[in-house]
Amino acid sequence: MPRIRVAALLALIAILPLGLKAIASARSSLPRPDSEKSYIRPPWPVRPSKPAEEVVEIAAPGQRIPISQKPASKQLSIKQISCDWPCFRGNEQHTGAIPSTCGPSASTLNLKWQVSVEGNITSSPAVAGNKVYFGSDFGKFYCLDAATGNILWQADSGHPLTTSPAVKDGKVYYGDDNGLHCWTADTGTPVWQFALGVTRYSSPVVADGTVYLGTQNGMFAAVDAQTGGQKWILKIGFTDCLTPAVSGSMIYVGCHNDKMLCLNAATQAKVWESATKLSYMTTPALSGGTLIFAALDNRLHAVKTSNGQEIWHLNYCLSSYNNYYSSPAVDGGKVVVCCTNGIIQCVNIADGKKIWSHSISGLGGFGTVPTPVLCGGRVFITSEKGSQRLYMLDSQTGNELWTFETRSSATSPAVSGGKVFVATLGFFDTADNKLKSKIFCFGNP
Repeated sequence: MPRIRVAALLALIAILPLGLKAIASARSSLPRPDSEKSYIRPPWPVRPSKPAEEVVEIAAPGQRIPISQKPASKQLSIKQISCDWPCFRGNEQHTGAIPSTCGPSASTLNLKWQVSVEGNITSSPAVAGNKVYFGSDFGKFYCLDAATGNILWQADSGHPLTTSPAVKDGKVYYGDDNGLHCWTADTGTPVWQFALGVTRYSSPVVADGTVYLGTQNGMFAAVDAQTGGQKWILKIGFTDCLTPAVSGSMIYVGCHNDKMLCLNAATQAKVWESATKLSYMTTPALSGGTLIFAALDNRLHAVKTSNGQEIWHLNYCLSSYNNYYSSPAVDGGKVVVCCTNGIIQCVNIADGKKIWSHSISGLGGFGTVPTPVLCGGRVFITSEKGSQRLYMLDSQTGNELWTFETRSSATSPAVSGGKVFVATLGFFDTADNKLKSKIFCFGNP
C-alpha cells in the first residue's frame, strides 16, 4: 500500500474518538420527546413524509384521487317509507296502493278487534300515527287506537259525515254539509272552519300546505291548511265534484255529468279537459304520466296527464243496466278495478290488456261499488251485496286467499301498519234499539 494512503488512514483513526465524543455531546443537549417512545429527534427541520395515496374514488378514467383531496363525504338520504293511510285511497295520487311491508304478511288473517258506533260509516277510515279516524252519518267523528280499538276521543260535528277524512301534520280535515273543518289529530280540538257548502261526495286532499275539496254545486276550493284561509275557489261544474288527485301543481278532478279536468294549482288555469262529458266519474288515480278513471259510459279510461289524450279505454261493465266501476287501484304496472256485476279485473296500465279477472259471488245489483286496495302481492276488496265479505286475493292471479264475513255492506279497506281496517254500514242493535256500524281490524295471526 502506498505510504500516502497509510498516513491518511492513521490520521483518520486518530481523530475518530474526538468526533464520536462531539456527537454524543450534541445528542445529550437535545430536548427530550414528549412521549416515552425511544426515538431521536434530529436537530434539523423535518418535512413530513408524503402519505401513501389511498385511492378513494375515480374522478376520471385512470385518475387517482388521494384521500387528502377527497371532498367531505355526503350522508346518504334514505327516503322513509310511511305506512300511514292518511286519506281516501291512501295518498294524494289516489293509487289505492301501499308497500307490501305495510300490510299483513300471513296467508290468513285474524280479527284483532271490532268496535261498534252509532250511525252508518259510509267511507273508508284514515290511519295515521297508529290512530284510526272516521265519521258516521249521525254526525259523530271518532279517533281510535289502531292497536286496541279503544276510543281515544270523539266529537260531534252536527252534520252527517259521509266521506273519508285526511290527516296531515298533526291535524285532521273533514267535510260535511257546513263546509271544511280542521281539528287537532291528537285531541280533536277545533282549529278552524271554512264555510263552503255541502261536500258529501268529495273527501279532502292535503298537498303542499293546501286542502282541496269539492262541493255538491260544482265548486272546487283551495284552502290554507294551517289557517283555514281561502286561497281560491273555482266553479268547475254544475253538480257533485269528486275527490281530486294531486301531483305537484297539477290537480285532476271531475264533477258528475261533466268533464274530467286538469287544473294548475298555482294559476288556477285549466290545462285540459276531457273530450266529452261523463256521468258519475270515479275518483281518478295517477301513475307516472297516466291518469286512470272510470264513468257510467261503462268504460275504464287511461289518458295522458300532460294533455288528456286517450291512451286506451276498456269496455267492461256491460252485463246489466247502470253498472258502475270502482275507483281504480294502480301499482306495479297493473290496474285493478271492480264492477257491480261482481267481476274484478286486473289489466296492464300500458295498454289495458287483461292480466286476470275474478268474480265475487253475490256482488251483483245496483249500488255502491267496492274499491280495491293493492298491497304488494295482495288485493283487498269488500263485497257490498249478497255475501258481504272482505276478500284477500293474490294480485298476480286473482285467486282467493282468505275471506271474512262482515254481515253488512262494507267500505273500502284501509291498510296500514301491518293491519287491514274496514267499516260496515249500519245494523239495528236490539240491545239498545239503535242503528250502529262496526269497524274491524285484521292482522297476522
